[in-house]
Amino acid sequence: MYVWVRSAAVQALGQLGWADDATLAGLLALARDAQVYARIRYAAAEALGQLDRADDATTILLALARDAQVYIPVRSGAYVGLKRLLAK
Repeated sequence: MYVWVRSAAVQALGQLGWADDATLAGLLALARDAQVYARIRYAAAEALGQLDRADDATTILLALARDAQVYIPVRSGAYVGLKRLLAK
């Protein structure tokens, strides 16, 4: 599947503003997986910040944002996600 299609699908999940446990687990896995394209990881991290699951998402987003080994755009997505969570 094309990267842009997967990225758009992940963004759409975030725009829903709510996720069940399976969706949340999938987004968390995408954001953490270093083998996934950075564009998709960024979208997953940003989507996590749009969901009403702050307790579940904060830990992984904070870890991604702080990890110097993580590609900078992914860290940026984690930061954006955290910013959205804190704004709620």
